[in-house]
Amino acid sequence: MRILIIGGTGYLGTYFTDYLKDRYDLRLFVRSIPEYLKEYLSKHDVHIGELTNRESLKGLFKDVDVMIHLASPPSFHCQNVKIALDSNVNGLMNLLDEAENSSLKKIIYFSTFHVYRPGLFDIHENSPTDNHHPYAWSHVTSEQMIKFYSQKNNWQYGIIRSSNGYGVPLFEKSPGWGLVINKLCKEAIENHKVTLTTDGTEYRNFVHNSEQAKMAELLFNRNQSGVYNLGGEETISLRNLAQMIIDKHYNLNGEKVELVALPITEHKKPEPFYFNIERAKNIGFAPNDTIEGHIEKMIKELMKD
Repeated sequence: MRILIIGGTGYLGTYFTDYLKDRYDLRLFVRSIPEYLKEYLSKHDVHIGELTNRESLKGLFKDVDVMIHLASPPSFHCQNVKIALDSNVNGLMNLLDEAENSSLKKIIYFSTFHVYRPGLFDIHENSPTDNHHPYAWSHVTSEQMIKFYSQKNNWQYGIIRSSNGYGVPLFEKSPGWGLVINKLCKEAIENHKVTLTTDGTEYRNFVHNSEQAKMAELLFNRNQSGVYNLGGEETISLRNLAQMIIDKHYNLNGEKVELVALPITEHKKPEPFYFNIERAKNIGFAPNDTIEGHIEKMIKELMKD
């Protein structure tokens, strides 16, 4: 089975490549190859191009069975409709046009749980997807395009609405260090403090990168299309998350870490929400570990460096 990974040099792209390389024939689509990845990617079938340039996609889908689409800028890069449209929609449409009449059988598309209406406390796959932020809107539009093209071309699809990812990046220069858990664990070890830019009372749901890869692989051979939430078993406030990292760090090496955050005031506190992943679990997905267990492993791994 040949797997095409769109976004092969990104945080998730490099992890997925490493996770899948021994079991599948991989082709990676990238915009460019950073210096730190040249040796690593020299062992792989790499296609360099630009999603918004249709000509650069010629031949990309030759003998490809499954496409995993991971290419999406962070939400803060998609603050207006034009940027979101160019980044997340037009490029995907070019890919889908190019894939027509190819050997493609399935699309795995990593969307985001940000597509859901803000303020919901019980989030499942049928919850309203009317978040009007350009980043969210562009992903909803992309999901609809995938469904349309899949029906037209008799492809199957797996749309994964993922919560906040984390996990030690494969490379020191990876952009993945900006993700909140990665950033806080690294800061605790290097600077003996963890810094929040808020009071930390807001709640988040997290999913480890190994679980994201596991879910994608689970969908490769599933003979059915579907939309799936993917996240952790619990939501946690950022303050409790920071304290968990502090406690794990102390338990592992006996060094104290300072929490830096805005003071908690009397404003109305955010409430936890439930991110329902039962549909994913019903097809065989199971988290590898708790968030606490993953954080302990991450700190141990970072301490080795």
